[in-house]
Amino acid sequence: MSGIKSNNNKLGVYITKLMTTALDMECDEFVRNLALSELDRINADIKDFIITNKTKTEEHPEKELLTEEKENANKRPSK
Repeated sequence: MSGIKSNNNKLGVYITKLMTTALDMECDEFVRNLALSELDRINADIKDFIITNKTKTEEHPEKELLTEEKENANKRPSK
């Protein structure tokens, strides 16, 4: 599994370990189910984060349009 390579990527390492545990058929079924439950919880937290922040972006579309207008003005050739 590829991903962001960083010494500070503790959450990525944690999720990878949970996924490895969930797939390990030699591991106790209780432990595998616990890992899957934790992955479900993390998934729900990430979905909530996305929904919350997506809503904030949609509340201010005029800000995005102004940013696009400024970017387009900078790209226009001057006369």
